[in-house]
Amino acid sequence: MRLSQKMIYVAKQLQFLEKAIVDCCHNKYLEAFGGELSISIRSRKFVDASLYQHFKHYEGPLAARYMLIIQLYSIYERYAISFSKRLSAKDGLIKISDLNGSQNFKGIKTYYSKVVDIEFSDWEGLDKLRQVRNLIAHCDGYITHSEQRNKISRLAESDQDLIILDDQRLALNEEFIKRSMRAVFRFFDIVEPMVENSDNLLDFSWAHMNQFREFDLARKTEQEKAADAAFGVPTLSLYKASEKVVKFQVVAYVGL
Repeated sequence: MRLSQKMIYVAKQLQFLEKAIVDCCHNKYLEAFGGELSISIRSRKFVDASLYQHFKHYEGPLAARYMLIIQLYSIYERYAISFSKRLSAKDGLIKISDLNGSQNFKGIKTYYSKVVDIEFSDWEGLDKLRQVRNLIAHCDGYITHSEQRNKISRLAESDQDLIILDDQRLALNEEFIKRSMRAVFRFFDIVEPMVENSDNLLDFSWAHMNQFREFDLARKTEQEKAADAAFGVPTLSLYKASEKVVKFQVVAYVGL
């Protein structure tokens, strides 16, 4: 399975997270009313209802989209650099670490457009993803705290899928996420076939999955474990390490 195909599943899980946050906040909003049609603005229930409404319509979806953008760019940067090292070793090319900009977006672009000379047309899309990711990672999306405030403002003004809200925070819609995903996928669909033995990336084997589950459960109380079980969360290792992974191939980027 190609890296871009594996990344679809990672991105989909993060998209599910937004829906889960919205649904949870909606249920908590209804619970705050306790079955009543209205509540007093002086009551604690009103405070709870207002907070859950805020998270349902603003903070929750935005936080989920921020996480997806950070994860998407991190995967792009990580494997673009990893692939460059393999290509340099295989073909005797100059190393990305020797270039101006080194192991960041500038270095990645220079390496693949000048040293490897791939035919890739959406560097602009990847650079937009980088700028948005940096604002999120370093300023929680608020342009007032960014040294690149003017640049980000111009970016938002020129892109209909971005907006600076009244609280000076950058918001993005689902189309921006899809565009960014397409740019990353297209990049790797070009680069990955040039690299030997890349199928071990984004390893979906069971060993580390079981290790994480055991670590996650180690400090939980019996009551917490019972609550997990009620929601169908397994309390033992998920799979045996000897089980084979079924290999399959995705033929299209559904919804992208």
